[in-house]
Amino acid sequence: MARQRVRINHPLFERLRQLDQEVARQFPDAMFPGVWTVGLRLDEKPDASRYTHHTPLNCRTFASTGGDGVHFSFLVRDGLVREESPVVLTVPCAAANLVVGENLFDFLSLGSRRGYFGLEQLAYAPKVAEEVYTNPDWQPSDRWHKSVGFVTDEAERGVLELLTSEFGLRPWPSPTRFAILQERYAESLELPAEA
Repeated sequence: MARQRVRINHPLFERLRQLDQEVARQFPDAMFPGVWTVGLRLDEKPDASRYTHHTPLNCRTFASTGGDGVHFSFLVRDGLVREESPVVLTVPCAAANLVVGENLFDFLSLGSRRGYFGLEQLAYAPKVAEEVYTNPDWQPSDRWHKSVGFVTDEAERGVLELLTSEFGLRPWPSPTRFAILQERYAESLELPAEA
């Protein structure tokens, strides 16, 4: 079945693309270029990160973490991707699709403290990940917390501060937001048939 053509009208996403270039200039010594430093490797064109058997059919990918096929998509509504489009996290190894933002601003706010790489843990250790991403006082207590991306270094903190300042991001105050988003949007996801 061929997917229908989708129009993208998303000014905030275009601003994120521009900021990606600015971040690459400001942080030339970071491990990864641009906002990929904090786990957002922007696709050059929509759907470059798509996994045919895992990404919802009614989503268009816009970024990946760069690890294990984990990627982020906009939920298409009425044939459009726009500022109100919810953001979906796909974790292929866990066969999981989770809604991680009511829109791009909400999603960027979610990762504004810790970055985006560790969000895949919502599929593996949801209670821990929810605490990490919503509690400003959270501190690592296990060695694995660093290896999954919960702990940021100086360059990552600098990029997150720039993102927060540029877009006026507001971190999520409570883990209940995750459940609300799943309840509101999860049934809208059109999952591919099993291969």
